[in-house]
Amino acid sequence: MLSIIGAGGGLGAATAAALRWRKTKADTADVLTDTALTLIEPLRVRIQELDREMLRVRYEARETATELRRLRTAILNPSATLDSLRELVMNSGRDRSPS
Repeated sequence: MLSIIGAGGGLGAATAAALRWRKTKADTADVLTDTALTLIEPLRVRIQELDREMLRVRYEARETATELRRLRTAILNPSATLDSLRELVMNSGRDRSPS
């Protein structure tokens, strides 16, 4: 009779240990998930900032390439004068940014 009681007590202890292990595993998963989300949010915000910056830089690069083509064409024009080229350069940098 004592062996049955002892076995029941051992089974109960094993069951309790298994349940604690599952709870610990679930708690660990929750902590890892919360930590990952905490780390991911600032990265998501930074990626959005970098995307906006990349679009701005691409726009400026296109504008610069267009301006360089225009200036090169003007310089290579056989009828270009020094005064007309100076005027072209002075007017080339006005309000190009998309803001």
